Amino acid sequence: MPTVALESTVTSHGLPYPHNLRLALRLEELVRAGGAACQTLTRQLTDAGIASAVYTSSRVFALSQHGRAEKTEL
Repeated sequence: MPTVALESTVTSHGLPYPHNLRLALRLEELVRAGGAACQTLTRQLTDAGIASAVYTSSRVFALSQHGRAEKTEL
């Protein structure tokens, strides 16, 4: 099964809550309806450098409400 990577920016920076959550969940729904799996990806700055993380839908919900995600650049 193909997998589509969704970027977390729309959830953490793109739109205010709850619009960001609705859009993120809708994007996941559209990807699944197209026959692919989806994963939301984010980058987090750690003491050791930049780490990537894969979020589940429940974590996307939490991220959408946080409203204070720090932006990082690679």
